[in-house]
Amino acid sequence: MPNTKIPRQALHQSFKGRPVACPRCGAELIQEYQTYTVATQQGKKIAVSFIVSGDFGWFCNSCPTVVINREEVGKMLSSQKSGWNISSEFLVQ
Repeated sequence: MPNTKIPRQALHQSFKGRPVACPRCGAELIQEYQTYTVATQQGKKIAVSFIVSGDFGWFCNSCPTVVINREEVGKMLSSQKSGWNISSEFLVQ
């Protein structure tokens, strides 16, 4: 089980199913349900930022990396509340 409490570098990728290995060191990635900050952008300004929980993060067991599945986050953002200013450009931290 990876230590999810240490600071990590988030890498954003789109993939189906399970990622093959950590893109930084090649070690095994382990999917974890965690809390993340999402910031959306319109033009050069942040449109909105908020906290979400999900299992779209894959944590490396050997280095401080978390791989974020962009497709899964995009699905989550597509079911937004009325009046939210959410664009297709986003960053997960």
